[in-house]
Amino acid sequence: MTMAQEQKLQQPQQHEHSSHPGILLHTAISRNNFQTCQTILSTHGSIAGTYKNARGSTPLMLAAEGKPSKRTSLQLIELLLQDGMGGMESAAERSRKGRTAADILSARAGSEGGGQPRLVELAARLRSYECGAAECENFDRCPIPHCRAKLPARGRTKLHFVADEVRKGSECNPLLVDMCIMCTSTRGTASPAVVQRLGGALYHRVNSCVAFRKECTESMALIRELRCLRANARGGSIASAGIASCTGDLAGTPGSETTTSRDLLQSKEDDEDDWSSWHVIDLCAGSCLTGCLALALLPGIRITAVDLRGAGNHHHDAENSAETEAYASEGGDGSEVGSGNDGAAYDVEAHLRAAGVLIPDQFRYVSGDLHDPHLVEVLAAHLSPNQSPSEQGKHRSNNADHVVVLGMHCCGMLSVQAVEIADQLEADALLLMPCCLPAKNTVHENDIDDNGKLPPMADLYSSPDQDEQYRWWASYLAALARSKDIGMAGLGSVRVREVKDVISARNILVTVESGTAGGSHS
Repeated sequence: MTMAQEQKLQQPQQHEHSSHPGILLHTAISRNNFQTCQTILSTHGSIAGTYKNARGSTPLMLAAEGKPSKRTSLQLIELLLQDGMGGMESAAERSRKGRTAADILSARAGSEGGGQPRLVELAARLRSYECGAAECENFDRCPIPHCRAKLPARGRTKLHFVADEVRKGSECNPLLVDMCIMCTSTRGTASPAVVQRLGGALYHRVNSCVAFRKECTESMALIRELRCLRANARGGSIASAGIASCTGDLAGTPGSETTTSRDLLQSKEDDEDDWSSWHVIDLCAGSCLTGCLALALLPGIRITAVDLRGAGNHHHDAENSAETEAYASEGGDGSEVGSGNDGAAYDVEAHLRAAGVLIPDQFRYVSGDLHDPHLVEVLAAHLSPNQSPSEQGKHRSNNADHVVVLGMHCCGMLSVQAVEIADQLEADALLLMPCCLPAKNTVHENDIDDNGKLPPMADLYSSPDQDEQYRWWASYLAALARSKDIGMAGLGSVRVREVKDVISARNILVTVESGTAGGSHS
């Protein structure tokens, strides 16, 4: 670290978000600069000492892990546990894996504590401070025993905040307005189906997730497209549902779409009908925001959500991306205190079960890996519960449901896997909004041999421009869907377009729709 950089850390500028004392402390810890940590803590105390980074870790947790270094980490713990430094106040906080600083240090003591009794002693001190801090908490935590995430103050979730802004007219994003207007009892008031159903404590990672507005616009873009698919199945057209049909290719620029208030009112009327003949498979579902919104807004729809998160893991850790961190810092949306994202381990299935969401034949959660070759068999069994195992998934024409595969936040090659799963399930449609690109050093080994129908995947990085790379990737996935010998691509259409209402630079939607989606299914 240069002297100028160290001086900047030691003299934070309050008007810059990146110079918040807590951020400076985390930076100093990551740079193994214990002297700067001392300076920041002596100047700012608990303001810096209790600050959580984007991964949900406090300085005390990082020190318990052995940072800035094993030699100085114990000194940092001792410093943080001094009065006014924030260590005692934050001792009960939990990381994204649900562990407190005492848990982390106890595990460290077990692995390397043979010659370091000081580790065991400090772990015991942290445990006592943890109990004391928990008794002094003036907020509620999630009732799920192994979660215990901090809940929003006064029960005011980010969902409540957005709904209030929509009601007052200060929230103008069409997708967020759509989310809060549909199913309203009085025009202009927030929908009880959304706010009351999803506003409770057991939905804390749904109603107060990191970058809530961004995540909601992404989910609502898929729900809006589902309405368009149903309009097609009823003999309508994409245009009749308010969506411009645009086709992109590998060399071109995707089309775009926007929404009008007329479209929103039409969608409200459409959604009052029964959706029980539609079955959605939500891949990389994360905390099931899309599934929960669909369940609240589309009466009777059947949902199978798939992710690794049932065991506390997940395919896509959006909270760790720079883009999401930028949205996480947006002010005024309930993110400041008790956002419900304090980092506790989140067992999605346990929360959904406790909330009463897991309803047989309506909402299922599958904890599985998209790369698992047996996953398609599991999903096919959910689609065709009355067929024999040898028949499941092989005769989709016998299934009365419209099957739609959703792929939001399918990182890298998981988007390719989403296309494969839709193909194997003979789905009626695939809605894919890719995010992260495949790693540059893996594109050669992941190249798909399809007799020259697709360009080499390495062409993805032929341009240094990230936006161009993303457009290329979305169009590549569309071309992959076209190349599949499946009815939905061969008889219908593949559309690539930018959804400008989505609050993200990664907002290209690939829609693969069967030309006979409304023919064999009623």
